[in-house]
Amino acid sequence: MIKKIAATILLLSNIISLPSHAKMEENNFVQVEVSSLDGLMALFKKHHYTSKDWQSGNREVPRLIFEGVSESWKYTSSKIPVKQKKQVFFRLMAPLVLISNENILAERDVVESAPLTSP
Repeated sequence: MIKKIAATILLLSNIISLPSHAKMEENNFVQVEVSSLDGLMALFKKHHYTSKDWQSGNREVPRLIFEGVSESWKYTSSKIPVKQKKQVFFRLMAPLVLISNENILAERDVVESAPLTSP
C-alpha cells in the first residue's frame, strides 16, 4: 500500500451533529496527523465511515476537515487505483459539503428570527 501521503485532519469532537459556526470558532475539534493512505483508511474505519459501514446502513458522515495535503501527493496519487482515489476524495469532500450546508441553515435561522427594522 502507498505510504507517502500526509494530511492534517481535524475531527470535530461532536461527530454526530455539527456544532454551529460559533462553536467551530471555539476550536471544538481534535487535530490528527495522517501520514499514510493506510492511516487515513484506518481513521475512516475508526469512525465507521467505510463502504462496508455505508452498505450496512450506517449513513453518518463524521465531520472531518482537512487542512492540507503534502506535495508528494501528486506523485503518490498516480500509484493509487482510480476507484480508491475517488473513494478518498468523496469521503473527504462530503463532510465539507455537509458542514457548509449546516452553517448556511444556521445562518438562515438567525436571519429569519431577527427582528425587521428600517434604517
